[in-house]
Parts: sequence; structure tokens; C-alpha cells
Amino acid sequence: LIFDSYYDDYRGVILYVRVMDGHINKNSQIKMMATSAQGIALEVGALTPGMTAGNSLEAGEIGYIVTNLRSTREAKVGDTDRKSVV
Repeated sequence: LIFDSYYDDYRGVILYVRVMDGHINKNSQIKMMATSAQGIALEVGALTPGMTAGNSLEAGEIGYIVTNLRSTREAKVGDTDRKSVV
């Protein structure tokens, strides 16, 4: 579940998410369900007072995903994303 997002000039679109089920690994293919935009989770990590990079986010965790999306319009707040099975 995406609860916030913003565009960083150096890193691209950064999503703040809560993982409801399953997990999201670094370099996973992701697809936004509302916009059908596809991307890659270039970096994932936990939201501590700062951003702490890790290898994955598990169910129940709140964290961030740095994506290769070009605009925050491709990932709407309240949208869900899905790890693509490739």
C-alpha cells in the first residue's frame, strides 16, 4: 500500500509503503495496479528516523522503495503495487 511518494532529482520516484502481504526484494520487478506502470525496486529499506537501506521488506513492515519511475503520477497514493512474477 503506497501512503506517500515524492520525486528526488538524483534517485527518481521514492515510494513510502506498507507491505501488507508477501515481500519486496531489491531489484524486483513491480507493477502499479491503478496506472499499470511497471518499474524496478532499485533500493528498498526501512523508515527509521532516516532511510535505512536493506535487502527486502517483509509483510507488516513500513519502508520505502526507490524506483525507476519517471513521475509520481505513475504511483498514486492509496495504490497497491504487485511484485511481478517473471
